[in-house]
Amino acid sequence: MRILGAHLRRASQAIALKIAEGNGKATSGDRRRSFESARGSALECAAIEDVLAGVRCVVRRRQQQAKGTA
Repeated sequence: MRILGAHLRRASQAIALKIAEGNGKATSGDRRRSFESARGSALECAAIEDVLAGVRCVVRRRQQQAKGTA
């Protein structure tokens, strides 16, 4: 999970950086590509959150089973 957390931090930082980069581009095509890349990073963050939520559910279920409450 630590690896996913680090990946989430990098991807979330990339969103702001790519938007800033896009705003500095001279042509609309370059600007669009930077914004599309930022959108891709945002979707990547959402996917990581989904994976982490699933992992937390599994961990919680295993803890309950170990306690005999599941």
